[in-house]
Amino acid sequence: MIGIISQSPVFNQADMDDLKSFYQVRSENDVVKFLASHPNLLSILALGKDFISQYLHESNVFIDCILDPELAEYQLVIYLTRTIDDTEAAIEQIEKLYDEWLGGYDSDIRSQIYVRYDYL
Repeated sequence: MIGIISQSPVFNQADMDDLKSFYQVRSENDVVKFLASHPNLLSILALGKDFISQYLHESNVFIDCILDPELAEYQLVIYLTRTIDDTEAAIEQIEKLYDEWLGGYDSDIRSQIYVRYDYL
């Protein structure tokens, strides 16, 4: 079920607490800074809970903020544990999740959120 995320232009602790009810947060300070600068992503992340639960319900879900060295810009990365052994099927599953969840957003939004399998 989607939690209620603040639609205000200010990212606050209640928003972070709601995200942490679903997403495990790595580098919390970096994630907080990024979301404070991009509060429009909060509702997208809230919607992501349902999409991820639908397509990858057995995955552990992590959120992190990383610097893309090629673009010299920060992005949020949603890491999912891979639960399918077949590589092609796993790739199809994550592509379907991405298309259904983020495919309808403009390129600015899609360039700020990446969805990947966690190979750590």
